[in-house]
Parts: sequence; C-alpha cells; structure tokens
Amino acid sequence: MGSVVKIVDNFLSETYFNSLQSYILSSTTQPWYYNDNISLNKKTNNLGGFGFSYTILKCKGEYLESYYDKYIESGSYTLRTLKKFLFQMQAVTGCDKILRSRMDMTVYSGKSKILEPHTDYKYPHTACIFYVNDSDGNTVIYDQMYNDKDGCNQELTIKKEIEPKANRLLVFDGMHIHTGHTPSKHNNRVLINSNFV
Repeated sequence: MGSVVKIVDNFLSETYFNSLQSYILSSTTQPWYYNDNISLNKKTNNLGGFGFSYTILKCKGEYLESYYDKYIESGSYTLRTLKKFLFQMQAVTGCDKILRSRMDMTVYSGKSKILEPHTDYKYPHTACIFYVNDSDGNTVIYDQMYNDKDGCNQELTIKKEIEPKANRLLVFDGMHIHTGHTPSKHNNRVLINSNFV
C-alpha cells in the first residue's frame, strides 16, 4: 500500500448502501457496546473519548485463510449482512486476508475532541475506514509511522484530514499513526474500521 491515501466516494451502489445504512443505524437491529476509550478500546482516563462499538469479525491467532467458510456462515447476523461489503473492501485493498472489522460510533458531547493517535496493529497491514453517515469529526492521518522504538509517542505532523461522508471508503497504510475527532455538529459519527493483510 505504501504511503498512498486512497479515497473512494460512492463506494457501494446506492441501493446496497441504503440497505446497509438502514440496518446499522436502526435502533432495533444493530447492537452497540460502550467503550470508555473508543480509539484504543480499553479503559483509560480519556474524558470525552468514549463511544460505542460492535466487532463484526476479529481474527484470533493465525490469519483467516477462509473467513467466509469459518466465520461468516456461522457468525452473527450482522456479519452475514455485511458479507458482500467485506469482500468488496478486500478487493479494493488487494489484500489476501482480513484481520478485523469493527463498527465505531462516537457521539455528540458538546465540543469536538481529538481522540488518541494510534495504529490498529503494530505490524504491517492495510487500514480501511468506511463512513456510514454524513457527520463532522475528521479522520486525521499523520506523516509519522508506528515504530518499535517510539510507538505512537512521536511529534506528529498531519499528512491528510478526511471528512466523514456517507458511503466514502478511506484506504491507507495502517502503520501510519492516525486518529479522529468526535462530532460537534451531529448527534453521532458512525464508521466501519477494517484491517487487512
């Protein structure tokens, strides 16, 4: 993937996107789980950095050789609903295997807050962010890459900021340190964060 940041607008067909969006944003179909720290998915003192998430799929141990056979057919209804979407994303990345796919929702809490800079994994991978709704709270990708010596504790300069736009797919080298903002003009910011190798 290199240092290229790829943005694909209108990634899904209008009909498929509308169906997927309705399912995800419905108060009756899609469960959400509270996280104190939506960026790092662990409990830390990060006032205002809370959110909700739902893990669609996560590889444990070995990479998934065939996540369709092993996970999708026996997985959750959400996973089965998003099967086509996952395959379309994988095709854009040019990767062979998926590591994880997770829905994230940050919510309005007054003033926008920048979340903690991070990488999703500490080894080479491709990261994808798919925006489910129009919102504010830009995604920020930094010039700096994660390394074993400094981790994400580096002086950071912004490479690119991406506005959340419904049906927009963002693809980038997952070793780039990145983060996002909570929304200040919308009730929520909903995305699907996926990682491939």
